[in-house]
Amino acid sequence: MGKTTIIIDKETGAKKNYTFDYSFWSHDGFETTPEGLYVATNDHYADQKTVYNAVTSLLSDSLH
Repeated sequence: MGKTTIIIDKETGAKKNYTFDYSFWSHDGFETTPEGLYVATNDHYADQKTVYNAVTSLLSDSLH
């Protein structure tokens, strides 16, 4: 099972649970090549290949 995050509404106090298998970072940690591609400069950056591999893994697991 994935990780769970709980968000609490400041006005109502209502709680909402979110469960996820993956979380991706793509705000910084990359350089742009002359061709316009983003290339990771650290281990925290999730490029399209990383996201694709994770999502296809989830889809493959759900089919079994």
